Amino acid sequence: MDNKLSLSGSRLEVVQSRLARGLAAVGMFLLLLSNATPAAAHDNLGGDEMSMAIAIFIVGCMTIVGAALAILWGIKTGQFSDVERAKYTMLENADDLDDLPQPPG
Repeated sequence: MDNKLSLSGSRLEVVQSRLARGLAAVGMFLLLLSNATPAAAHDNLGGDEMSMAIAIFIVGCMTIVGAALAILWGIKTGQFSDVERAKYTMLENADDLDDLPQPPG
């Protein structure tokens, strides 16, 4: 039973690591994409500003959609159902909790 848990935990860490790398790569791509060079901007008045405004608007919309998806994922998986449980789980999983010095009294 413990072996299955460790394998699934290991698999979860791999998936989370790949997801984090993928999101970082997408973020860097969007950051580089938003760089408006004079050759890519319009020659008329306001070309550079408008191309940057559109890029910032698109990145902002993607950020809002990503945040909404993260909140929906959290609600669907029950991340917000018992927020007090995390502090007790931390204490239950601490191996060396008994070795800590006790306060006087």
